[in-house]
Amino acid sequence: CVRVCVCACVCVFVCQSLINKSNLRPFFASDLISPLPGNPASNWIHARSTRKKRCPYSKHQTLELEKEFLFNMYLTRDRRYEVARQLNLTERQVKIWFQNRRMKMKKLNREKPEKS
Repeated sequence: CVRVCVCACVCVFVCQSLINKSNLRPFFASDLISPLPGNPASNWIHARSTRKKRCPYSKHQTLELEKEFLFNMYLTRDRRYEVARQLNLTERQVKIWFQNRRMKMKKLNREKPEKS
């Protein structure tokens, strides 16, 4: 048997008889570790992301968010709820959009004096 280190904390012994010499291909960590419930190393290899796929805002949503931002850079909780409901977004999406927009404005304001 040959010792193969998959990562710093997991070493696996692979018997030479398991290696198919007629069909050589590179080994991957997922080849060496079976997805057993008790095997902690298999969790990160076979894990699926639970994040939602990135979905850019529509032109209408961006326009309405920009209009709201020009009117007021900060939203109250009630206003955030209303904007989210009107634009079919989550409150979290609206909150983060406003945070990002404020940072964009701050960055643009920082760059203006340097160009003058």
